[in-house]
Amino acid sequence: MARVQADYTARAFQNRWRHITAVYQARGDGASRLALYVDGIKVDETGTAPGSIHDPNGLKILIGMASDLVSYAVSGQVGSVAFVGSPLTDQIIQALFAAQKPLYP
Repeated sequence: MARVQADYTARAFQNRWRHITAVYQARGDGASRLALYVDGIKVDETGTAPGSIHDPNGLKILIGMASDLVSYAVSGQVGSVAFVGSPLTDQIIQALFAAQKPLYP
């Protein structure tokens, strides 16, 4: 599976609300695309990557930490998580961020 990351220092996230969005989009040819957004802005994206989100052994999706359960752990709280049935566009992600930002000054 492809990996994307944001090159942010911990200070950029310290004591601040952030809107993080990851978009996984499978293609018909067996490839996939993965994009990462911070506060409505795309900060990283894979081109095309082989693979699928389907894992016959049981896929683990970790939110707030790396797969070793120690590295890159979020020091704070994850406010909400949503899974949707189709990839979100840049415009939808920007609108979601704009709608939620006033709730978290």
